[in-house]
Amino acid sequence: LSGCARRDRSPELPLPSWTVEPEPTVSIGGNDPREDYQLFQVRAAFVLGDGRIVVANGGTSEVIFYSGLGEYLGTTGGEGQGPGEFRGMVDMARQPGDSLLVYTFYPGLVWFDRQGQFVRSLAVEPGAGRVPCRVGTPFLLTDGRFLLEQEDNTGMRGCSPRRDGIYRKTSLVTLYDPQTGVT
Repeated sequence: LSGCARRDRSPELPLPSWTVEPEPTVSIGGNDPREDYQLFQVRAAFVLGDGRIVVANGGTSEVIFYSGLGEYLGTTGGEGQGPGEFRGMVDMARQPGDSLLVYTFYPGLVWFDRQGQFVRSLAVEPGAGRVPCRVGTPFLLTDGRFLLEQEDNTGMRGCSPRRDGIYRKTSLVTLYDPQTGVT
């Protein structure tokens, strides 16, 4: 091994490209006046394995299902404290088998099966000075457990503090086991 300069001799590879058609294939929301198509604070959206589209509508704390053609199929979740209900939707992740994991202020983590039926919930207790509002989508591990980050928002108003300049981000990362809770 010798030399002190890097010479990149790798061949140039074409970059993948994609295009967007001028007209959408499916349109959900926007100016559609129908109640089931009114979306506000969308947290996530996925196309499931069977072609259905699922939208996490944070403004109503609902998970809404549409056909692959954009036809309304049904809603699950909603504001409340009963089974399958929650307050403050933060994010939604698609899990193996098209089950859905919704991260909320209360009760914390809520699972729904691929049909939108409530499966279970798991309370997520924020660490000292942390609130469950600045989180990334849970990072799923191959054994079914996942990592969840909670950013330190001590003394900050709201969930999206704007910071200028250089700063240190402090986060609590917790390993969750969906069967037993925190590990």
